[in-house]
Amino acid sequence: MKISIIIYTLALVIALPSYLTAADLQNWDVEQKALWKTINKQVDLDFKQEWEAMKSYLHPDGIHWGANMPHPQNSNSYVHYTMIRDSEDKIKSHHLDPITITIVRDTAVVNCVGYLLRVGKDEKPYQEIFRLHNTWVKENGKWLLLATYNTVE
Repeated sequence: MKISIIIYTLALVIALPSYLTAADLQNWDVEQKALWKTINKQVDLDFKQEWEAMKSYLHPDGIHWGANMPHPQNSNSYVHYTMIRDSEDKIKSHHLDPITITIVRDTAVVNCVGYLLRVGKDEKPYQEIFRLHNTWVKENGKWLLLATYNTVE
């Protein structure tokens, strides 16, 4: 029961920032809103570990690096990335807050903050906050993640 209350409270804390950024989204143009929707889909698939579906959002020449990866990953080392992610503590909920989305022609640079509610092997929940810095390119009308660097606070 106590764990359930803690998880519920942490999930609420993670969800609250979405109310703070809703006004910012109204100032975005159509392309920025579409990209933000794509980013949320890609991150959701990553956190749910739906690897095959997530690959459709990754550029084949992409390079991805972050706090949970000892070296940059590309499409040739994708299996290694999935093995690293499979070994991590489970994610119970997540939320992204946009900071900036800058689009120049077919390239976009995105900065956002992510909030994760994880549960460790000891069954205790904890929050993890990370920063995402992504570069996306639009090819054949679809946004694809070309590069990312994520840091954990």
